[in-house]
Amino acid sequence: MKNFRFVFLFIIIFFTTTFSINAMLFEFLFHVKNSLGEAIIRTVYLYKVIDNQLSLYAYGDTKDFLENGWNGGCDIEDSSGTANWPTLAIWQPLMGFEAGEYVVIIDDRYIRLYIGLNVDLHFYYTPGSNITVGGNRPHIPRHYGINNNYNLSFRNDFGEGLGGGQLYFDDVLYNSPFTPTLAACTWPHNVLAITPQEINYITRKFIKWEKGDVLQTTSLEIENIPQESAQYDANFDTYYDITVQNQLPGYSNQGQIIVGGVTQNSPYYFEVLRPYSFNTSPFTQTIDCITFTFVNWLKNGQGTSETPPFTPIDNTTYTAVYNALPVDWNRNITCNSPIDEPIVITWNEHPSSGVTYYQIYRKIKNVGNEVYLGNVNRGVMSFTDPDYLRSNQSGDPLLQYDVRPYYSPSNTFAYPSFSTVTYGTLYKKNELSNNLNKSFTEISISNYPNPFNPITNLIYTLLKYSMVNIKIYSSIGEFIIELVNESKDKGIHNIQFDGSKLPSGVYYAILRTNDSEKVTKMILTK
Repeated sequence: MKNFRFVFLFIIIFFTTTFSINAMLFEFLFHVKNSLGEAIIRTVYLYKVIDNQLSLYAYGDTKDFLENGWNGGCDIEDSSGTANWPTLAIWQPLMGFEAGEYVVIIDDRYIRLYIGLNVDLHFYYTPGSNITVGGNRPHIPRHYGINNNYNLSFRNDFGEGLGGGQLYFDDVLYNSPFTPTLAACTWPHNVLAITPQEINYITRKFIKWEKGDVLQTTSLEIENIPQESAQYDANFDTYYDITVQNQLPGYSNQGQIIVGGVTQNSPYYFEVLRPYSFNTSPFTQTIDCITFTFVNWLKNGQGTSETPPFTPIDNTTYTAVYNALPVDWNRNITCNSPIDEPIVITWNEHPSSGVTYYQIYRKIKNVGNEVYLGNVNRGVMSFTDPDYLRSNQSGDPLLQYDVRPYYSPSNTFAYPSFSTVTYGTLYKKNELSNNLNKSFTEISISNYPNPFNPITNLIYTLLKYSMVNIKIYSSIGEFIIELVNESKDKGIHNIQFDGSKLPSGVYYAILRTNDSEKVTKMILTK
């Protein structure tokens, strides 16, 4: 007899033809009699377990075993097949049988057993009694009895009356609820819950199986479900997907945030079991010398009056909104100008790219208020004081400077922070009267620093009150800009030239008065 897989197969054999055949390798012998031992007509069903399908196997009356030896198969006592036969079904459908687990069903009785190779089986049945088995290699039945039908229901319970989802029954995936009607002969069965499941975009996680309101197991699987009609519910907890994050001007959702007492990187993702709450705490933090201070909460991008601890009722994103302020950094404001030359201060770039320009302030230490001098863009790390020359005399004013960064994402300036840099002396005409009376042998013009990037200070001297014109030209004689075109007093004068919009190269500043002309060569390096 062939090996065979567990396949459910319907086979219908009609006893309509009488013929003789040789004994087959796969043979069944049925003895179906009443309580008086008389042959009776019955239908025999064969159920192949692995396929979960029932087939009509044979129909007819059972002759006396000693006379015939068969009802529904061939004569195991007569290998030639010439004995007196009852009406037989066509035999060919049985040729495809393979070894496996089968159930024989007659009336409301069944017997389930494994049928192997080269087995000749005798099945004995009397109405009202169980089917028994014998033969040359009788196998012990797995189970037998009355083939009752049972109505079963398996469903997911996600709470608040919400069902749906899926589950496995006998390793096959079904939608919930799954409500099979099963015969006793088909047992055993098992059911397996699936976890987690996303229902209405919310995470559900398995808790337990219940039958009615009675706990069955907290395991995902119920094995060998009892033979009875019943409803089984897979109960689930609801978990909300929560995001807690920062909103930092210029730094998106970076930084850190405290959740449940633990510092986490933002954004932080986690789950909260309904109906519980969670706690979170924003805190002041500094990134790239930008200090962020908490302002308010957003819930799913909208303003909210809720404050921690939060009790979510859905998947939710909580956002801590901050303001931002640039703070002091390693500015290292210094001056390396020669004595009696204009004061040029330099500094280190602010580490945050959100700082787009600097305001420059000056004040005399311990005297007076701050004075705004001008501003330069990010990338420019020097500035020439238009009013003071550097001095090494301790009796001269001690000058302090503040390079004040502007943080564009939050439209904020840093708080004032002055550094003491150098001594200085005034050289503006309205503040340095002796320049008006100083004797000069010729007019002059020079610039400092040189080379420069991108700002340099042009210093020029006049022998007398004159009409003054200063123009800038490129190295090929192209006119760039006119800086001065007005009358000036005798003395030292100063004006800045900004080359931030020009390419690197050589430029010339030409000073013209009523009766003289001077040129200075400037080098712009970027």
